[in-house]
Formats: sequence, structure tokens, C-alpha cells
Amino acid sequence: MAESSKERVYAAAERIGAERVPTVTAVREVAGVSMADASRYLRQWKDDADAATAAVVAAPGALTDQAQKLAGTIWTEAVRMAGEDHRAAQAAWEAEKKALGQEIDELVTAADSAETEHRTALEAAETARADAAARAENAEQDAQTARGELETVRSQNAELREQLAAAQATASSVQTAMDAVLARITTPEPPTARGNNGDKA
Repeated sequence: MAESSKERVYAAAERIGAERVPTVTAVREVAGVSMADASRYLRQWKDDADAATAAVVAAPGALTDQAQKLAGTIWTEAVRMAGEDHRAAQAAWEAEKKALGQEIDELVTAADSAETEHRTALEAAETARADAAARAENAEQDAQTARGELETVRSQNAELREQLAAAQATASSVQTAMDAVLARITTPEPPTARGNNGDKA
């Protein structure tokens, strides 16, 4: 049996109403009816839907009471579960907060220790650098002093060589003079002629 125009309009309105508010144009296109049928039956569909909603709203008092009790029970249970979840979340948060605080304290302690070690290393390095600079300066001064003493020794050595040469020359002259004196002393004198007065017969 073919569907009537009313049935097609109601079916189209239900289908369209699941996604959006049905309009006469949309219902007419889906149902394949005239504009007049789409307008009339869509208005009836809306009236039937409003009546069904009113019937639900006007539910019996007992049903309303049961619904309220059920809602109260559900709300109480939801509040209890929410409280438990909140306490569990609070305990987890407190534990995480405590663990995070301990981790932060450990990091701060490690940072302080590293900073102290770094400062100590810098001070030791600065002390070593100052000591090395002082030793280098002292070594330079010692080297300058040694160079000055070496120049003095060289100058004295040159003077001693000059004095030695002069002494050697003097000694040679003295030796020559002594040789000449010794030569005169050791040379025999020639015999002299004796007079008649002194001769014996």
C-alpha cells in the first residue's frame, strides 16, 4: 500500500529533525509532495511533537517524585564519588608536590655544591696563576741579575787578562835585565900588566 502524503511528510520531518529544524521546502523536497501538503502536514507534525512533549512534562506526581528521589540518589552518589576522587586527587597532588619539593631541594643543594666547587676551583686557579706570574717575575729578575753579574765577571776577566799581559811583559823585561847583569858578572876580566917595581928577581 502506497504511503500517503501525510506519512511521507511525517517521515521526512523525522529524518530532517534528527539533524536540524525541518522546513517546508526541505520536507517537500524529501517527501516529494506539493507545497500545500508539505506546509499542512508539517504543521500537524509540529503540533503532534509539541503535544508529546507536553505529555512528558505533565508526568504523574508519583513519577516525578520517583525521578526526584532517583536524581537525589544519583546526585548524592555523584557528590560522594566526586569527594573521593577529589581526596584521591588531593593526596596524589600532595605526594607529587612533596616529591617535587624534594627534587627541587636536591637540585638546589647540587647547584650550591657545584657553585662552591666552581668558586673554589676559580680561586685555586687564580692563586696558581698569581704564583706562576710571581715566579716568572722573580726568574726574570734573577736572569737580569745573572746577566749583570756575567757582564761584571767578563769585564773583570778582561781587566785581569790585561794585567796579566802587562805583568808578563814586565817579567820579560826584568828577566832580560837580569840575564844581562848575570852575563856581566860571569864574564872573566882580562889580566893586567905588572910594573918592574913589583916584579921579583
